[in-house]
Amino acid sequence: MKLNFVYVVLIVCAVAIDGVICVYQYDKEANIWFNYHKLPVTWFRARRICALEGGVLGSPTTTQLTRLMSSYGRMFTGIHATNSEGLFYTIEGQSLDEIPHEWLPGEPNNVKNLEHCIVTSVIEKLADFNCEEPLPYMCFKREMKPLTACGTSDEAYTFHNATNKCYKAHEAPANFSDASFVCSGEGGHLVIINSEAEAGVIRDIFNKHQVLRLHGLAYVGYQTWGSLSEMKTIHGETLKQAGYDKFYFYSPAKLAGTEQFCGAANHQAVFSYMECNYLKPFICEMTPPQLEKPNYHQLFGHGDIITMKSNLKYLVLIFCFAFIEGKGSGYKFSGHNKIWYKYHNIPATWFVARRTCAIEGGVLASPVSSWAQRLMQASAPKHFGIFTGIHDTYSNGFYYTVHGTPLEGFPHEWAANEPNNIDNAEHCLAMNSEGRLSDVSCDKPRPYLCLKTHRPENECGTSDSEYVPYKETNKCYKFHKKPENFTEANFVCSAEGGHLAIINSEIEAGVIRKIISKYPENKVVGEFWKKIVFVGFHNWGTGGDWRTIHGQTLKEAGYDKFATKEPKMPHGAEAYCGAVFRDGTLDDTHCTNLLSFICEKERSVIVHQVEKIQPGSSLE
Repeated sequence: MKLNFVYVVLIVCAVAIDGVICVYQYDKEANIWFNYHKLPVTWFRARRICALEGGVLGSPTTTQLTRLMSSYGRMFTGIHATNSEGLFYTIEGQSLDEIPHEWLPGEPNNVKNLEHCIVTSVIEKLADFNCEEPLPYMCFKREMKPLTACGTSDEAYTFHNATNKCYKAHEAPANFSDASFVCSGEGGHLVIINSEAEAGVIRDIFNKHQVLRLHGLAYVGYQTWGSLSEMKTIHGETLKQAGYDKFYFYSPAKLAGTEQFCGAANHQAVFSYMECNYLKPFICEMTPPQLEKPNYHQLFGHGDIITMKSNLKYLVLIFCFAFIEGKGSGYKFSGHNKIWYKYHNIPATWFVARRTCAIEGGVLASPVSSWAQRLMQASAPKHFGIFTGIHDTYSNGFYYTVHGTPLEGFPHEWAANEPNNIDNAEHCLAMNSEGRLSDVSCDKPRPYLCLKTHRPENECGTSDSEYVPYKETNKCYKFHKKPENFTEANFVCSAEGGHLAIINSEIEAGVIRKIISKYPENKVVGEFWKKIVFVGFHNWGTGGDWRTIHGQTLKEAGYDKFATKEPKMPHGAEAYCGAVFRDGTLDDTHCTNLLSFICEKERSVIVHQVEKIQPGSSLE
């Protein structure tokens, strides 16, 4: 396509809570508004995304449209035979026979009778293609409708003064993933209730929509995060942090055996949960453009790491030494950006990486600023790359950071031949050592980087105020009310910089009794066994060899007082773990049981250290 043939007018079609929804351009020669989507999806997903944008999956029905689409490379067209095998039509119903076209050599060939969609090529010729193999695509609009006060042409979004937000109730039921996808496609997200005032808005929406009342529940924006009892919003906050956590019932024990449950609200705006594949109505929200507030950029800043007046550049590293096993927290500090960061070189899946950062009080890093990009680039292994916090696990085809910033909301470059969404299984983004992005499998482990804004301030060496120091043992403890199995409990404690509590003396047993007494059974929410809590020991082998998680026998650790008639581990059993009764005596229980648990960590000291950065470093 010659440059002087096409005149492009750029228009931002809306800005909402999650940033730029979509950018449509006008091609004067083809007389069409278009939005090119580089991120590959299946044909069916592309068709739906275009529809949610108020457009249609583009088809090369004229010479000018063919030239426009081919200038962007191979992509899906709206021409398909999914409803009438062998007879190809555009989405709008125009027959392929009525459209001027040429085929690539050897096409169409309908390999294995699986090629029922049509793609265009850089040489303006067509081929049939498997609809389930992801490709880029282009959405068309014949006209741009005027935007409402909500920043969208969708008049179903209604503004509410009580929250300064816009909401839309979807009466057609969907599963949680599809509901999140629809909200994202409309430029918003599943509603997150942040206050009692917003709960009132949700009650009002239920009153106006009989279908929602008949279903009893509507999906809202929270779900479990890798743990059967860890409910968080789709933007990574606990419900308490989000500002509203009123449950109709909450029974983590009932969640056992299912990896993920999703959140819903009833007509009283009281939360419940259900399996994520249930079909329910749902409510979307968006913030009008003029009220949009930046969050991620404010949180993690823009500029460079500390630059001093001398010719040498220095980086202030503040180490938080927790003397447990001689290990520090691993977080380093950038004074200029007021950001703590930690590189995890042991690869993990994206979901584990996201959760680890959250438990550490941070967020899985994304390159939303020049500083963050340079830091991530410097951390990335040369031939492998690191995970970013960018994903489309909630809304296939729409990429957001963990905090909800859309990929289109910040500058980025793709690696060669990326994105490609191989086998439609690449829903997370990684960054290579050149600072370029690739879509990758979320389940293939990679290193990652966590960022957080809060410096450890209390004497426990953490900003987590739930860790409380006890003079009797010179240690800090935290009681976790939300139950986990033994493995998850140990993971949470480790990510918080501690470990499951190990009782080393009768004095420490007294401290544990004191801690548990602060949480009476009737004050701990959920249907699970509350007379015992997990602590840090388990059996090694099948012979009742009880040892702490650090390898000592209980006697060597200093405390081995089991309750009467305990332990009861069956002969030959392999997976039994340690717990403590409310009176401080020990118990054994199945490791898969869901129980409250206690973490401990040593008191910490803050040590300041200055480390030179060599000239020419990417972090200068």
